[in-house]
Amino acid sequence: MLSSASQALTKLVQPEKVYVCSFGSGVKHVHFYLMPRPADTPGDLIGGDFVGEIFTGRWASSDGEAADVASRVRVELAKSLYL
Repeated sequence: MLSSASQALTKLVQPEKVYVCSFGSGVKHVHFYLMPRPADTPGDLIGGDFVGEIFTGRWASSDGEAADVASRVRVELAKSLYL
């Protein structure tokens, strides 16, 4: 599922890279974050620094943008599941 979701996200938003992360501190379940890194990311943020930077809000999208991408990813996933 992570691979399929990552591929769908790559197809739709064309990031330079998609990071797959799990931050499990304080929770007793597993969930993953898919974080697309834009091609125009400053060089000093590539790698671990980008992942930390995510939580500053500097790269935040609006709720509408996030909902749109999530909806489009769901459509792509549905296509791949039914092939």
